[in-house]
Amino acid sequence: MSNQELLETFNPVGIECDNDETKQDNKRGVYGKYIISKVSGEPVDPEAQYFVLRLDTDDAAVEAARTYAVHSMAYGGNQYFGKALLEWTREIRREKKSYIKTKDS
Repeated sequence: MSNQELLETFNPVGIECDNDETKQDNKRGVYGKYIISKVSGEPVDPEAQYFVLRLDTDDAAVEAARTYAVHSMAYGGNQYFGKALLEWTREIRREKKSYIKTKDS
């Protein structure tokens, strides 16, 4: 599948996307950047909608994951998953603080 076909497939809201590979991602808006698959090899639901967050480099993504975890636990979701996600985001925050202190020293 070509990049253009991927963009058309994974752009359900019809946002115009520049196909220039060198353009910075943060200027592109919402677009199909990842292909989702299950580790088990089982097919994903072709009608499902996914949104990928990169937690190690994006503070907003960390906050979104934390909010998701809290809401998931509060509204009857998977308690174990919610707690594990919160702990993961806490660890990411600790690592970032440690890096900033080391960098500034």
